[in-house]
Amino acid sequence: MDFLNNTTAIITAAGSGKRLPGNRKKQF
Repeated sequence: MDFLNNTTAIITAAGSGKRLPGNRKKQF
């Protein structure tokens, strides 16, 4: 699950990094 979470976080940060204030970055 850790690998899946990391991949999702990277994709979200790369795709919607500007849309989110830092929700994904905090979970990293």
